[in-house]
Amino acid sequence: MARSRSGALKGYATVGGNTNVVPTSSRRSAVAHRAGTPLDEARACWSSGEFVRLLAVLGDARLERREDRVAASHLEARALLALDRPKEVAALLQRAIDENHGVEETARSQMLLGAAMTRTNQREQGESVLEQAAELAQRGAAGLASEIAYYRALSRWSSHRLTEAEEIVEAALPAASGVIRSRLLQLLGWIDVRRENYGAAVHEFSAALDELKQTQETDVKGRSRILNALGIIAAETIDLRLGRLVRREYETSTWSDDTRIERFQVLQYLAWLSLLEGDVARAWDERQFALTLTVDTSHHAMALVNAAHLAGIVGDRFSESRYLQLAGALLLRGDQVGIDVERRIALLAFAAASAADPATARKVLALYDRTRPRRAELLAFEGDRRVEAYELYARGRAAIADGQRQQGIALLVRALELWTRLTYRLRAAITANVLRTVSGDRAHAQTALDALRNAPKAWLRVPLEQRSSEDGALGQLTAAERRVLGELCKGKKAREIAATFDRSFNTINNHTRAIFSAFGVRSRAALVAECARLGILDDVGNRR
Repeated sequence: MARSRSGALKGYATVGGNTNVVPTSSRRSAVAHRAGTPLDEARACWSSGEFVRLLAVLGDARLERREDRVAASHLEARALLALDRPKEVAALLQRAIDENHGVEETARSQMLLGAAMTRTNQREQGESVLEQAAELAQRGAAGLASEIAYYRALSRWSSHRLTEAEEIVEAALPAASGVIRSRLLQLLGWIDVRRENYGAAVHEFSAALDELKQTQETDVKGRSRILNALGIIAAETIDLRLGRLVRREYETSTWSDDTRIERFQVLQYLAWLSLLEGDVARAWDERQFALTLTVDTSHHAMALVNAAHLAGIVGDRFSESRYLQLAGALLLRGDQVGIDVERRIALLAFAAASAADPATARKVLALYDRTRPRRAELLAFEGDRRVEAYELYARGRAAIADGQRQQGIALLVRALELWTRLTYRLRAAITANVLRTVSGDRAHAQTALDALRNAPKAWLRVPLEQRSSEDGALGQLTAAERRVLGELCKGKKAREIAATFDRSFNTINNHTRAIFSAFGVRSRAALVAECARLGILDDVGNRR
């Protein structure tokens, strides 16, 4: 079908440039200063993305005029939808419904009610209410028609009726403008993501971002979601040019306390892009800053797992282990039931990263298996094949850590095949690298290098190129010396290693001297540092 398209916590930037974030207290003072009435202040809060603040302002307001009370109820309903609290909308809108006067107010109430119902297991009834709102809009509220179409299409998208959703969006686009046009273009982007057509999705998301730049209206939440979508595609498909665009937009964006999750998500993908550009120090700073942005258990656990990954890259084994311990404790404390698909990814990420603690990884995977996700409407992972690939990867890593090597390799091969079909080159490279480590098959190193062909400075390239040719230090070692190297990097002493492998103390000392010679070092500390520099700590640590 042819398409017609056109700083630190509390607001101080410390990562990636001069992010335009007003400190919370100053922002609220500015809002209060320019707001003449509670309704004006609430509208200003909406523009700045302060949805919780909006609810507080209107919750205490005494509004005398009927039209102000109706407008306030509509604003509160919008804020609840933005905060993913749709169950509260129906009761709140009852006041507006009772006081509605005229077609436009009635249509807007029905639109917001229908949108909430489609997100609270009442999809059929909600879509019926939205159709009634659309009919009303045709009779006397034409200005609402495009926004109603957005919610109608969103419901179809979230239930995988992509063709229906696309038809509704295409019909609404010619008359749409501003924020609503941007949202419709975003939805076309997510339709293309569902179809795994990432090039078209980038076009739609970029058009949505341009639309926001051209309008006087603001949509802080929508802008953050666009950047998240573009960041996912840039990192996973290794499009560094797109990644630089996302970084520039991130650094000039305004963020609020109510968009901290979205900011966290964008920052996590910027960290991956930094690694792909070979800037480990910047990636470290970005992931440390991400730790300050998380507001719930799942996202904080994900931030800890990603921080552990960076600690492993730089050879900080203590921090890596500690981050993973904290993540495991968080995930098992009992509040990971009834969460959405995106948050459940944290469980898989932990299981994949916890080779040193297979017992905890088993418990986390068991929790994942015995719970089911909560339905959500606006998340990228809902009903997506990426979840299947994440599951295969996590189960493969966990199986290998648990001593089930062949089963783990088989699962990882399936994950690699799926990542490759999805053109998720970053995940394909990571998975192929793990397969090279555990299987010893050099072909996997070349597969990973092929996936990284657009990232010549990627952090994985040095160890992969070495493993592909086996002409580096590891290639000079015998199988026995590699096993000893693995134990040395774990901090074990010669007598402990001798007991582990049932060899003499002198034999282990001879192996150690050969290892030092191959790596050009004179101490164990220097050996571990060199392995970290080469990116092979995981490799030698997983050798059997």
